Amino acid sequence: MTKTADRRLLDRQIGWRIRGCRRRVRMNQQALADAVGVTVKMVRRYESGLTPAPASLLLFIARTLSVSINDLVDGIIEDEGAFALAEARLEGADLEGLKDAQGAVIGFSRLRTPLRRALTDLVATLGQAREDGAPAEPMDDETANAGA
Repeated sequence: MTKTADRRLLDRQIGWRIRGCRRRVRMNQQALADAVGVTVKMVRRYESGLTPAPASLLLFIARTLSVSINDLVDGIIEDEGAFALAEARLEGADLEGLKDAQGAVIGFSRLRTPLRRALTDLVATLGQAREDGAPAEPMDDETANAGA
């Protein structure tokens, strides 16, 4: 995956977060645009990820939406799932499976931390299933944290 594609993916994810926060406070795009001093067209472009929102503007957007900058970016940069998905695409992985995985990654990124951990533990357990079809042994906390 190219650096440009990485940046576009990040811009889209931040835009989705802006849109989600704006909708939670029941604000329309015009009101957000007026509050931060940009046109409604630019708000649309930021929310769609077509144009990256400058860091200085993210601060004003966050304040206007009564959230922190972390609410807009937390977990996006550290979450390498999206990048791993893009790299798998380059390696010729099954594209239908990738579409399903992409949906899973997006859904996973919207979960709160305790749910993420529980889901990660479940997937790790399922990933240990034996090839002969026998059920996987449940992981204890020590074994689960050894890979972290």
